[in-house]
Amino acid sequence: MAQTKATAEPATTRPSRDVPGEGTDRVFIAPRVIDQGAFDDCAGQLRVMLETAEERTAELQAAIGQAAQAHQAALEQQSRQRSQLELVTRLLKALTAKGEQVNATLGRIEARADRVEQFETRARELLDELSAQAAASKQPSATPNVTELVERGEAMRTEIDLSIKRLTLLRDDARAAARELATTLGNVLEAMEDLPALPKRGPADSANATGDLTGEMARARSSMQAFADRFRKDIAGDLSKMAAAMRLIANRAETHVRLGPESDEPTEVIIRVRDHEPGYDVQDHSPVSPGTPLS
Repeated sequence: MAQTKATAEPATTRPSRDVPGEGTDRVFIAPRVIDQGAFDDCAGQLRVMLETAEERTAELQAAIGQAAQAHQAALEQQSRQRSQLELVTRLLKALTAKGEQVNATLGRIEARADRVEQFETRARELLDELSAQAAASKQPSATPNVTELVERGEAMRTEIDLSIKRLTLLRDDARAAARELATTLGNVLEAMEDLPALPKRGPADSANATGDLTGEMARARSSMQAFADRFRKDIAGDLSKMAAAMRLIANRAETHVRLGPESDEPTEVIIRVRDHEPGYDVQDHSPVSPGTPLS
C-alpha cells in the first residue's frame, strides 16, 4: 500500500517582521488566528488615512468658504458697477444733450454774426445815403443835424465792428470748447466700454478704471460749465450790446430826410427800424430843429 506522507503543521502563524507589509497581507490568511503586530500596523495606517481625510475635508471647507466670499464680493462689485453704469448713462445723456445745446448755440452765434455783417453793410449804405443827401442839400440849416447823425452812425458802426471781432474770437473759443467736450465724451465712452470686463479684473484694476471714468465725467462737467459761464458772461453781453446798436441802424431801415421850405421850418428826420425778431420794432418819428442834439 502506498503510504501518505503527513504534512507537518507550521511551527507558528506569526508573520515575518523582516518583510514590510507582509503582516497586513497575512492577517486574513489564517482566519482563526490574528497577529497583534499586523493588526496594530493596519490600525495605524487607518488612523493616518482618517487624519489625512480630515485635513483634506478642512481644506475643502476653507476653499468653499473662500469661493463663497469671492462670489459675494463679485456680486457686490457687480451691483456697484451696475449702479455706476446707470449713473454714467444718465450723465452721458445729460452731457450729450448739453453738447447738442452747445452746437445749437454755436449755430445761432454764427447766424447772428452773419446778420451783424449784413446790418453793417446796410448801415454803411444808409450813412452814405445820408451823407450824399446832406451834400446835395441847398439848405445849410439841415447839414449840422444830418452830419451829427452820420457821425453817430459811424460811432455805432465802429462799436459793431468791435463787437463782431469779439464775437468771432468767442465763437472760435466756443468751437474749441466743443471739440474738447467731444474728446472728453469719447474718453467717457471708451471707459464705459471697459465696465463689463471689470469683474474679471482684480480690485486694483477695477478701482483704477472706476477712478478714470469718474475723472473723465468730472472733466466733462467742468468743460461744459466753463463754456456755459463764458457764454453767459461774454457772448450774451456782446449780443445785447449789438442789439442795442442795431435798433438805430438795422435790417430794412427806411430813412427819409425831408427838408422844409426856405422858411425856418425845422428839418424832420424819420428813422424807422423794423425787424422780424421780437424786441426789434423801434420807430423814431420826431422833428429835429437845427442845433438840437439827437436823442
